[in-house]
Amino acid sequence: MNRRKQAILSDDEIVDVLINYIDEELYNYAVMIDGEWGCGKTYFIRENLQDKLEKHEKEREEKDRENKARRVVYVSLYGVKSLEEVSKQMLMESYLAKTGKAKGILKKSAEAAGTMLPIIFDIIKPAVGVEMDSENISKAIGGFLSVKDSILIFDDLERCDCPVNEVLGYINTFVEHDGMKVIIVANQKEIGKRTYFENLELKYLVAAHENIDFEKKSNKKSLFEENAQINPINREAVHIDTVKSRLNQLFAQDVMYEKVIEKLVGITIYYQPDLQRVFSTLIENSSLSGKLQGYLNEQKYFFEEYMTGEEHSNLRTFQFFLSKINELYKVINKIDSEGQEAFFKYLIQYSFKVCVSFKNNSLKDEWEENEEYAFKSMGERDIWGNHLAFRFVDDFVTKSVLDEKTIKNMLQLFEDEYINKKGHEVDIFRQLEGSWYFSEDEEVQSKVQLIMQAIENNRYEFKEYPRIIGLFIELELAGFSRENTDIVVKMINNNISKLNSHINIKNGYALLQEGEKRKRYNEIIEEIQENIDLQFEERVSSTFDECLKLESGWGEKLEKYVYDNRVDICDSNGFLRQMDIPNLCRRIEKSGSKDINAFRGCILSLYVQGYMGKGLEMDGERVQELRNGVEGISNEKFDNIKKLQLRYLISNLVAAEQKFS
Repeated sequence: MNRRKQAILSDDEIVDVLINYIDEELYNYAVMIDGEWGCGKTYFIRENLQDKLEKHEKEREEKDRENKARRVVYVSLYGVKSLEEVSKQMLMESYLAKTGKAKGILKKSAEAAGTMLPIIFDIIKPAVGVEMDSENISKAIGGFLSVKDSILIFDDLERCDCPVNEVLGYINTFVEHDGMKVIIVANQKEIGKRTYFENLELKYLVAAHENIDFEKKSNKKSLFEENAQINPINREAVHIDTVKSRLNQLFAQDVMYEKVIEKLVGITIYYQPDLQRVFSTLIENSSLSGKLQGYLNEQKYFFEEYMTGEEHSNLRTFQFFLSKINELYKVINKIDSEGQEAFFKYLIQYSFKVCVSFKNNSLKDEWEENEEYAFKSMGERDIWGNHLAFRFVDDFVTKSVLDEKTIKNMLQLFEDEYINKKGHEVDIFRQLEGSWYFSEDEEVQSKVQLIMQAIENNRYEFKEYPRIIGLFIELELAGFSRENTDIVVKMINNNISKLNSHINIKNGYALLQEGEKRKRYNEIIEEIQENIDLQFEERVSSTFDECLKLESGWGEKLEKYVYDNRVDICDSNGFLRQMDIPNLCRRIEKSGSKDINAFRGCILSLYVQGYMGKGLEMDGERVQELRNGVEGISNEKFDNIKKLQLRYLISNLVAAEQKFS
């Protein structure tokens, strides 16, 4: 049954049902509270139900002294390996309940219980034997640690390390034989899985064994079967699916579990937390700043709606999200920018989606190389993929990597996208990008023509082109002409000649699509970038050649060029590979100390002191060639200062070679 279709009770309604249960005397049964891991079952029991039951018992005793108030004994079965350990837990918790110390003590495993009461348990064990039911325990210790007059809560049934049916049989003694009220808390989907996977390789060997008859067959054998027995080599291998089916037949506890539960449990309540109320409590009890708490409280309805829609009402995921969003807030709060608040509010929702996807194992790592942002789908219900996604959030959630520089860049991109005013042509493109999938063909084609006309007239900044190309590829899949994309690419390449400075069109935008669409997009962007690089390499080479024709001042001119174009040089163009090295050596030989000193500044800033991008990584051989050339210059006729500058230059080039090695 789909649990979401079951009637969901609120926390208060569940309390009312359980109070009616503990007062009822018609027949003996237990109550099961069933729910997903992390949905807050234990939190509800410890912080709500336990207090309400204890209060009800006290009020009941005050009204009628003959109704002695029963203690509420909470027992966690997490990691329990034997019924003996369960009994240890019960003794300890009963004692703590009797002395009023149980509240706030939540046992993480039975091991802790075993270390706190080993002496008393070992004393009473010989007296009661192996069967540790409530009557035997009470008799053995004279009522001091009696559990008979208690309401028992057994939590974490599915996390028990001994056979679950044995545990349920043990619990049944309290219900059926002693008439006690018992509440069992579990995630029934996970029942039996811990023991099911023990010694799995041996279980597979048994399930695949040829001598086990898994199907009832007639005693009469066919001629084929008789031949198969005579010639065992003809037997076919057992398919893995068949082995798994047999494994379930032999070792699964489902059938027996269902029978025991049917006998033991009278009411099953599926627990779905009051998410907004729990969110409020978790936010309020956190160490988050007041301002951040305000932002989060504004989004409680969204958090609930998204978690419910993704069928992942997990409070541990929400706590995980709080830790991540707190760190993001600390970084973004330091950035002084017009769009800071709007950016962070957007990130609250996006980060929450990423956390939920990460924790329910549906988050895909689709980013490649230098991709930083994209429009993609988030969650099962999002089919169009038009949500702005940021790689830095994905990386922080999954790998705890946080790059403040990238955050600042993405904040600027967010402002450009949603806050800053844009031209008419950009507005048309944004409108089509965000609405084409529910527009009429005629409207889409009309806007496509306007966008193509704007590209032809060079009305878009180059940073818009990757998204435009991505949109046109999307439209191809919807049935629009591929020719449109080809024409757009041709016009973009024509516009390269109008650029005043080198740019990197691979600016972090990603088309997160599978297969041919993504491959084609990457090929187009790579082609455009190569054309840009080629044109500016020619311009750079020409610039450097012009500098080296100068008899004096060439070094200072190169130094200024490096200062103004450092990013392009590092990421794309390079430096020494754009020069004729023999010609450069001749120019150094004929130059004065001032130009050599300025040229040394170029070498130091690019190759020794600074970060070398992809553009400079290809200059290694040229650095060595230049050092060899300078070392070959005869300095007999140079003055002392020029000789000193040449020695310094050689030393700088040696340091640069070490960076490459």
